[in-house]
Amino acid sequence: MKKIITLFLLAITISVVNAQTAKDFFFANSEVTWLGVDFSNVQLVGDFTQAFGYGDQSTDEVKDKYFPAWNNLFFSEQDKYDISKMIRNEKLDYDIDMVMELNSNADSKELRTYKPKMYSQNDIQAIVKKYKLKGKKGLGLVFIAEALNKNEKTGYFHFVVIDMGSSKVLFQEKLEGAPGGFGLRNYWAASMYDVIKNVTKKHFKKWSKSY
Repeated sequence: MKKIITLFLLAITISVVNAQTAKDFFFANSEVTWLGVDFSNVQLVGDFTQAFGYGDQSTDEVKDKYFPAWNNLFFSEQDKYDISKMIRNEKLDYDIDMVMELNSNADSKELRTYKPKMYSQNDIQAIVKKYKLKGKKGLGLVFIAEALNKNEKTGYFHFVVIDMGSSKVLFQEKLEGAPGGFGLRNYWAASMYDVIKNVTKKHFKKWSKSY
């Protein structure tokens, strides 16, 4: 009996030791993986045309062409879309396969809307709970896209830090990014860049002071 109790207490101790916290995320060079931009629940609001209003992009095309293109910018233009610099972590790892699969399997019929809703903390946690994180350890960072709203000329993204061992959301902030530029890809990519720039210059420092 004593042996069983000892093993039970040991298991609890190991669990507590391995549990990640938001404070760990703001500690320089902690184990963090960039998971990508999750567009699987994004709401596309308004006019999704190319330059000069020519050629309305179907939700299938946005999903199949632009979701991957926007995520690939973090590799092809890493100096600009610099997540490592944003969170002051030179040891940042990259693993966007799971998010790319989620984006690929999104129901394109559900993406376009004229009445977008705001995602609550519970909504974000529910999205994260569906992530396939088995075998992953440490902290995960993901941008969960809430809406690309052409009417408001704003992209809405949730900055989400996850304990990948438990799929628990440790930190979450909703941020806005201003789109701009020529063509649909560049227009909404600019909103992601605006979020990264604002986190880098002001938000991250402010957040870290809380921990």
